[in-house]
Amino acid sequence: MIETYFEQSNSCENPNANKGKKIFFRILYYLFIVLGIFLILMTLYLPLPENATWYQVLIYILLWLLMPVSLFFGSFFIKKILNNINPVFDYVLNGREFYILRIYDNSKRKKFLQINVSQMAAIGKISLDSYTRYAADPNIKKIYALTNPQNEDNIYYMFFNDGIKKSLLHFEPNQECLMNIHRTIGRDIVSRT
Repeated sequence: MIETYFEQSNSCENPNANKGKKIFFRILYYLFIVLGIFLILMTLYLPLPENATWYQVLIYILLWLLMPVSLFFGSFFIKKILNNINPVFDYVLNGREFYILRIYDNSKRKKFLQINVSQMAAIGKISLDSYTRYAADPNIKKIYALTNPQNEDNIYYMFFNDGIKKSLLHFEPNQECLMNIHRTIGRDIVSRT
């Protein structure tokens, strides 16, 4: 086995493909935050009803605070949607470890998956019969690290067993990535049928 370092970055073929969606969700995100701040300020200057008991005042304030808090939670979920519109993945082979890193907002890298090369059992295109056999098993966990799921010609699967659970990774490696995995493992696991 050869110690190898290889890195491949996958990004969307057309970065402007979802530009309208991104603008819409970004405007919605900032609108929710501004409305939340406005409602909190409005709650601070809210006149309380006269002759109200302490629990009525508490319920009144909690109801008014619930609206801005729900707007802030809504902005959190909108931010999650923004991060998932155009996914970008880096595939890194460092020695005996294969990492998939997810890139958020073109600046933050977060580890998505880590696989030791000794756990890899098979790699092949999703158009092969071997993929159909693996995908039909309900006990296999399916993982997707794709930037362009519509282009099935570039999608490969990797079947691996981490000792606890069998997994089927869907990813888009180039030929150099596959060659480096093969060289690191020292045996051919690329399926042809």
